[in-house]
Amino acid sequence: SVTMAVGALHLARRQAIVSRLTAIEELAGVDVFCSDKTGTLTKNEMQVAEPVAFEGHDERALFLAAALASKPENRDPIELPIFGYIEKHLSDLDWKSYRQASFTPFDPVRKRTEANVEKGGERFVAVKGAAQVLLGLAQLPDERAQQIRKQVDALAAKGYRTLAVGRRSGEASLDLLGLVPLYDPPRDDSKEVIEEMRAHGVDVKMVTGDNVAIAREIGRILGLKQRTMTSGQLSGRSSNELLQLAAVL
Repeated sequence: SVTMAVGALHLARRQAIVSRLTAIEELAGVDVFCSDKTGTLTKNEMQVAEPVAFEGHDERALFLAAALASKPENRDPIELPIFGYIEKHLSDLDWKSYRQASFTPFDPVRKRTEANVEKGGERFVAVKGAAQVLLGLAQLPDERAQQIRKQVDALAAKGYRTLAVGRRSGEASLDLLGLVPLYDPPRDDSKEVIEEMRAHGVDVKMVTGDNVAIAREIGRILGLKQRTMTSGQLSGRSSNELLQLAAVL
């Protein structure tokens, strides 16, 4: 107890809080450290990556429709990066002059948001949501739809969550304007902390509920080896599974 009390004093001088003396001994025995991803290794602040405007449209049209299919007062973490990008890169975009006559929020079934928009005599519907859903509404030729799916898959492989954006006038099918890739960047100090823990003999693992592509990309940025195990590989029937999980580097 005296030894651990002295250790707690040394840790306090290094700005570490010891709530229980036994925690020092427990921490000293750790050789594998599992960390959550979102908000721990990453900032938990979605940002817009490089937008993709489809042929016949530009970035301004893309973000105008994306903003009109959103409600800033909802403080939705998926929508805030859209307004942040407009403020930083398209500050003269006059989206506030449009009026939302109605707004349909996102739900797990529809997987999109919609807004009936008016300005002067102009009326249209702005839509944003899952790419596969908007592709179904756009009624594109098979070849073009496949090209867009490949673009979405390529963005997912880089760790991006992708929103598709479109607009519709009258009874016409949806006109797809482009894609808005979003990502949650790593914290500025995450990579350094992981390297320091390795230097002290602690192997760091990342645990996340995100899809495998996003997890691998964040792991790559942080310097974690590209070996993953999904929850489906853990049946809970064997004590050897913990050893297998610990072997994932």
